Amino acid sequence: MLPYIEIAGQRFTTYALMWGLAIFVGGTAAFQRMLGRGIPPRMATVGTLLMVWGGLVGLVILGALPALVEALRLGQPFSLKLGFNIFAFVLGALISWLLYWRKQDVSLWRVADAAFLAAPLAEAVGRWGCLGAGCCGGRVTDSWLALYLPDANGIWAARYPTQMLASLGGLSAALIVLGFEGWRRAAHRPPDWPQPGFVAALALFFAGLQRFLIEFLRADPALIGPFHLGHLFSGLMILMAVLIVFVRRKSVEQGDLAGMPQLREQRPH
Repeated sequence: MLPYIEIAGQRFTTYALMWGLAIFVGGTAAFQRMLGRGIPPRMATVGTLLMVWGGLVGLVILGALPALVEALRLGQPFSLKLGFNIFAFVLGALISWLLYWRKQDVSLWRVADAAFLAAPLAEAVGRWGCLGAGCCGGRVTDSWLALYLPDANGIWAARYPTQMLASLGGLSAALIVLGFEGWRRAAHRPPDWPQPGFVAALALFFAGLQRFLIEFLRADPALIGPFHLGHLFSGLMILMAVLIVFVRRKSVEQGDLAGMPQLREQRPH
């Protein structure tokens, strides 16, 4: 494909370039949406930067663990080789996001409604880097969906274009969220209808669902039957989304969130 791009005499990998752009697009979207929900600019800036740095730390930690285990198993020197794992990035970003926002005097769930759209948007952009690098590819197939593509080892074959499908899936998840918000405004519903946290859950659910389905087409090694490790992570995203909806609904029905001040909704003074 196109593993390298030259810009002003400098050589960049398509993979690093596109995932860097993906982080920028996702972070910018989260920042602008937080401002649109009345989050103070300083809080929005710090929160966005911490989310990005937390994601990068997640990449390093989760990328180091498999390499360390393999080095210990083979008795070889430890060598860290990092790729972009969206689950590692999301986990690191989520942890740093929680640590920061739970201490701020704003609604955690309203911030989540603004920020969580970053994940599917970033995947929509970044997967084109995977296509250029040949990683995260699909199984060899004679399906009408197949395209003649290389894998990470440069072996060309008719494969499911899972990178392109994942990009389309991420974009579709983001458009579903934006479409819901547009319908809510057109229907003159309150900004937090049906409850704070619902938009975040919607973004998580569809981001996880599209990834869960695409995993069946990828060439990753299976864990149990047709299921891959990616099925586990994307299934957890779906489960988290469902839990957010039910927990938030119960909290709203009970009124105030007694004993959980960091989650209490802001009310007019």
